[in-house]
Amino acid sequence: MNKVALAFADGAVVAKRNLIKIRRVPEILIWTTMSPIMFVLLFGLVFGSSIVIPGISYREYLIAGIFVQTVIFGSTFTGAGLADDMTKGIIDRFRSLPMAGSAVLIGRTGSDIVYNSISIVVMSIAGLIVGWRIRTGPLRAIGGFLLLLLFAYAVSWIMAFVGLKVSSVEVVQNASFMFIFPVTFVANTFVRSDLLPAGLRTFAEWNPVSSVAQAVRESFGNTGNLPKPDVWSLAHPIVYSVLWIGSSWRSSCRSRSASSRRPRRREDNGHQAPWPSMSGSLPRIVGSSTGASSRVAATVRGPSSSFGPMRK
Repeated sequence: MNKVALAFADGAVVAKRNLIKIRRVPEILIWTTMSPIMFVLLFGLVFGSSIVIPGISYREYLIAGIFVQTVIFGSTFTGAGLADDMTKGIIDRFRSLPMAGSAVLIGRTGSDIVYNSISIVVMSIAGLIVGWRIRTGPLRAIGGFLLLLLFAYAVSWIMAFVGLKVSSVEVVQNASFMFIFPVTFVANTFVRSDLLPAGLRTFAEWNPVSSVAQAVRESFGNTGNLPKPDVWSLAHPIVYSVLWIGSSWRSSCRSRSASSRRPRRREDNGHQAPWPSMSGSLPRIVGSSTGASSRVAATVRGPSSSFGPMRK
């Protein structure tokens, strides 16, 4: 297996480790699904009769914006999970294993796709209850859901960078909400962007949240009789969304690579030494023939002695 295949194999094991938390801590899944239901019912029932969208009910217009907001909120699990692992020393244990350095981020962001998929399914059911309908074909609808998950994956990498930079889970949550609320509310998620004041309208029109919401509305056929937007980002929402997703993911990967190049500790003789092994807390890894899965999964078993170097 080449390095890329091994990195994804190690990442799959880390993702499985993150998903096991659903079984051990079911409250995570419960509150993950309760939040989108609350937003759908709150905005759909409270504001549904107060806001008029030409040619379509406000509840159908709303659901796409709630979808985008929910997957952004769901991506905060990435940053909070990484910060929690760093605080508890789990990342140091991973460093002592002969596993790909990118496997932790691949596994964490991959497991969050599962969380977001569950949220989207629950939110779709809640939307159908309050009157939301898909008015296009199945292929376009599937494309809209895939774009949501792709956008959530890109935001997860941004939150991963935040989680690696801050010192605690509480800081990640506070920093995330300060970023999420203005980005999700100053957009066309809940109201039409062309009705906002001039300064806010410009921000909302080029906000990637607006373009993703617009693309999802068009995929579901929930645009009604609204005039076609004049600004390029909303007139071509799928193209703009994909460009933003690609650029943000690439920037996050570069930032992660730069921040991961930490200097090695120096021994007393001045020579550089590798990262210290976590002897006494992890199992012995004999060679690399045991496979990526057994090497990474070993972090949750028995006592240990020594380990090989991490692949780069």
